[in-house]
Amino acid sequence: MDRNRNVLAWAFMGIGAAMGFGALLSLFRTLTELNSDFLPSLILNLIISVLFVLSAYSGYGLLKNKYWAYPALFKLSFGWLFIFPLGTVLGLYYFWFNHKYGKNAS
Repeated sequence: MDRNRNVLAWAFMGIGAAMGFGALLSLFRTLTELNSDFLPSLILNLIISVLFVLSAYSGYGLLKNKYWAYPALFKLSFGWLFIFPLGTVLGLYYFWFNHKYGKNAS
């Protein structure tokens, strides 16, 4: 269990932080380019940035075995399923881990 938990925690922290940084850079670039597609692009970048930053923080909580990390990552994994192919693998891996080791999401 600990090996799977550590792999998941580092994967969520590493991928979430790297992609969150990229999404935040894209968000700032969108803010500097004020054009007609400003609002939809801004909202999409903001949602993606929040998903990645929360995933990285929840991955840290999973690494430290905090009780709040399990339901948070369960909910965030649904968002990761749409990021094909790496996010899909990561989300399915967390669902398998959550099912196998009995951490119920509330």
